Amino acid sequence: MAMLTSPVALVRVARPRLPDDQKIVLHPLTVLLRALDDKLSYDQRSQVEREFSPYLNNSYPVLVGNQLIDRVCELGLADRPIGEARQLLATAYMNRYRETILGRILGATMPLMKPEWILRGCPRNYASATNFGTYWVAQLEERHWRFDFEDDPGYPDWILGTLSSACQILRIPAVQISYQVLAPQHTSFDIRWEAK
Repeated sequence: MAMLTSPVALVRVARPRLPDDQKIVLHPLTVLLRALDDKLSYDQRSQVEREFSPYLNNSYPVLVGNQLIDRVCELGLADRPIGEARQLLATAYMNRYRETILGRILGATMPLMKPEWILRGCPRNYASATNFGTYWVAQLEERHWRFDFEDDPGYPDWILGTLSSACQILRIPAVQISYQVLAPQHTSFDIRWEAK
């Protein structure tokens, strides 16, 4: 699927580039680990908690988050291809978020809003959880948008899983999301949906 090379960004949150070891996710790692609980046995969960103990109650480097995702895939979803496993974990993460107070409020109100309005907020929402990255969205045509992540070492399949789950939570009809890796740490997501 071809993407436009230089669409005009409607919303862009840009930060200076950082070395990977300085890229931090601002919420505690326990938030991520709790969401992946049902993929691990008690013993596996205890093992993962020991391995990642310095980060459990603190913000953490994004590369540590990637390591946690890979470790949970290895322990709890080894029978799945890695891309599929990362998407499944992202779905579990979003489902856990939906159970929070904020998630319930957003889940009740957001489906009443137009997908275009929601997409305009995505760069700010993704950027609010990190100290790194450039995030932007552009409308390519009606019900067809592009959402780019630059200077972001997060796994594209994880991001795809979060975006797909969010669209399901928001009841965006017949959404189709694909991605292309345009350069190291630059992934472009193509998002299309049908009219309600």
